[in-house]
Amino acid sequence: MNFENYNKLKKKYKFYFSAIVMTGLIASTLPTWEFSVWFANVLNIPADVSVKDQENGYIWFVAFLGVAVLNFLLACVLFCATKSGHFS
Repeated sequence: MNFENYNKLKKKYKFYFSAIVMTGLIASTLPTWEFSVWFANVLNIPADVSVKDQENGYIWFVAFLGVAVLNFLLACVLFCATKSGHFS
């Protein structure tokens, strides 16, 4: 959806679209954080050092971004499923 099409939406649809995005962002934060801490421990990356300076830093960064996107999409899908009545 581009910005021009977004401006044509009714206010209730804009609110619903914004609610989906914000819910996805908020709901995906904790699982992504927990995964990043766990995976850093698996790769022996200390907590107080820059990831880019580590030997496995690139692997951690790519995995972090992938998990963040997957968690975001999962949260958005679950939000839409609960609003459409699939879990009632």
